Amino acid sequence: TVEEDLPIYQHRRHAFIHDLWVEEPHRRGGIGRALVTEAIAHFTARGVPQVRLETAAPNEDARRLFRSLGFHEASVLMLRPPRPSLREMTNDE
Repeated sequence: TVEEDLPIYQHRRHAFIHDLWVEEPHRRGGIGRALVTEAIAHFTARGVPQVRLETAAPNEDARRLFRSLGFHEASVLMLRPPRPSLREMTNDE
């Protein structure tokens, strides 16, 4: 996708790579690298100044791939589970 204007970011226009997945038997064969490289070329040809993506913190293989393609960590996503409801806190079942 290409986002036109999100005021919290330095670049008003950027691309975002969503949901890259390579099935386990086909990993480490260059498929992920080829897909990301092609996506970067696609966005670059359209004049998009920045490409973004997200990956799970424990997914070190993906993070290593993305770093090797010039990506770097730029933000930290912080999560918190919701508080239990009053009903859940008083339910002894």
